[in-house]
Amino acid sequence: MTATTAGTMRIVNVVMTCKPAPALFSHPFVELRNGVQYFGDSWTAVYFPTTGKAKLFSRSLDPPPAVEDCRVDLIVAVASVRRAQEEELVEALRAAGLSADRPERSPALLAYGAGYTLRIYPNGKVIVFARTAEALTAAEGLLRRL
Repeated sequence: MTATTAGTMRIVNVVMTCKPAPALFSHPFVELRNGVQYFGDSWTAVYFPTTGKAKLFSRSLDPPPAVEDCRVDLIVAVASVRRAQEEELVEALRAAGLSADRPERSPALLAYGAGYTLRIYPNGKVIVFARTAEALTAAEGLLRRL
């Protein structure tokens, strides 16, 4: 898996909590009510002076040199699966050991795995919410089997 793709998946957002490196403070910024937002080439970070931490938003699993000691909070990726009837999809997900349901007023089917959640739309589009790179890889493997 590279920093921006996981097979047929495309990572659209990675949220990390990091310690700021001295290089962070040399980037363009805007002051916020309770922090400072810094802008990089392909990332943005919000630094909170009260905690000394920075929340990084990026499209890469590799943090930029402006931050260090990062912990991944959430990875959001998009993918697609073949179109299938909802009942068939629920059956396949449950056979794979996931719980699946469709909330009222939502067109998407939700499936819950170990460390990840899938939002599967009727047109075959999938949004993956994963807590770790390993969970993202597990979700990718499952989607390939559907």
